[in-house]
Order: sequence, then structure tokens, then C-alpha cells
Amino acid sequence: MSPRLPSWSLVDIRGLVEAVLDVTTNVLDNAEQSAQNRAWFNRSEANFVPLSPLSFLWRSERAYGGKVAVIDGERSFTYPAFAERVRRLAGLLYDLGVGPGDVVSVLAFNSAALLEAHYAVPLTGGVLNELNTRLDAATIATIVVHSESHVVIVDEELLPLMEAASRKRVGYTSIIVAGNGSTRRAAGLLDYEEPIAEATPWPAPLPRGCDQRN
Repeated sequence: MSPRLPSWSLVDIRGLVEAVLDVTTNVLDNAEQSAQNRAWFNRSEANFVPLSPLSFLWRSERAYGGKVAVIDGERSFTYPAFAERVRRLAGLLYDLGVGPGDVVSVLAFNSAALLEAHYAVPLTGGVLNELNTRLDAATIATIVVHSESHVVIVDEELLPLMEAASRKRVGYTSIIVAGNGSTRRAAGLLDYEEPIAEATPWPAPLPRGCDQRN
């Protein structure tokens, strides 16, 4: 005896058709969204701008004008003044031979010099190596040598620590000392402020969207 087939009313058939249409519509919508997503991932100048601290700084320089950007003790710098110091530090590092891939180590407390290095070093294409101020001289010497640091920027309060490290190993070509000059310094060390003031600013290009109209 053959099984009895279910009976279908007009309402049942209509509901089934509507369900199929809903599923088909969802599939087509998902396919269209996927195509849009794939188009977004095809990066170009029209839809993608790399996130960079440098573009942030140049944009802030123009957007915030005379507003204070950095306060370091009794000194303060506006965004344009800070950006100019960054460009001059980058120019100084370039004059000292720093280029793409070269390491610049910094041994400093939280200060304007440390912040400027965070922008100036990548501006030259170099690699910033921030040293832990709690390390001993032997460990700092090992890190500086292993990283093949080309230049070392050191806070004058930490200069005795860096000098002790340099007596153990030599792995850099220049030392720049940041501070007010109150610490006695050995011959051959560069003062931070004087060469920055005399350095040629790095010709930083403005990112898209940071033209004169903004």
C-alpha cells in the first residue's frame, strides 16, 4: 500500500513560496555585502590611509595652532613648536647618519626629548629603542650592542649610567645628552638643544587632508 501524500492548501503553498523568496533574498543580500567588503579591502588612496603618529602630529600642528602640546618642567611647547623640534631632531639624526632601519636608543625619563624621539626617529625611517631606566649598566650595554644602536640619546641625570655602560662595551657612534647642562660631560658628547637649534629641519611631507585649507 503506497503512502498517503499530504494535501496542500493554497495558503500552505503561498507560505512555502514566501519562505523560499525570503531565503533567496537573504542569500543575495549577503553576496552583495561580501562583494562590497571585498571592494573595501582592495586598498587604494581613495579608501585607505595608514595610521601613523607622524600624520597625527602634522594634522595637530595645523588644527590646534597655538595650543600647548607639551609641558616639561618649566618649559612648554605649542603644537607647531613641538613639530618643528621634531623635524629638527630628525634632521640632526640624519646628519649623524641615521637612515631607514638604523637604531636610535633612548635612555631617559618622561620628558620632551623622549617624546620628540618617538616622532623624529620614525620620521627618518629609523627604529626607536627605548631603554628601561631601571636596568644596570651591564644590561644596558648588552642591549645597545645587540641592537646595533647608531645613536644614543640620554637624559643628563642618567648620563653616569650610560657612561658606565659605554666603558663595558661600545656599540654606537654618537651620544646626545638631553638636559640643562648642569651635569659635567665628557668630551665628544653632543648637547641636545644646541645641535637641534642649528640642524636643518627634516622636510616632512604633509599627509592627505592636511593642506592649507584645514
